[in-house]
Amino acid sequence: MEDVMKALSKASCDLLHIVQHQQDQESRRSYPDDANPCKPLKEICRELRTELDVPTVCIHFNPSDLISQ
Repeated sequence: MEDVMKALSKASCDLLHIVQHQQDQESRRSYPDDANPCKPLKEICRELRTELDVPTVCIHFNPSDLISQ
């Protein structure tokens, strides 16, 4: 069961990365580089994470935690 949960968690994380990449590509096609509203926001977030020394992580959700409650 634990192996299944690990596999699902990894698949969820992988899917998140795929969706984020697809949204980024769509945004790049929709807006010119100098008019993309997401670009400054991403840069601000990246600078803030760097200043706060906060790593970028993928959150893993374990559904069995909800069942045991």
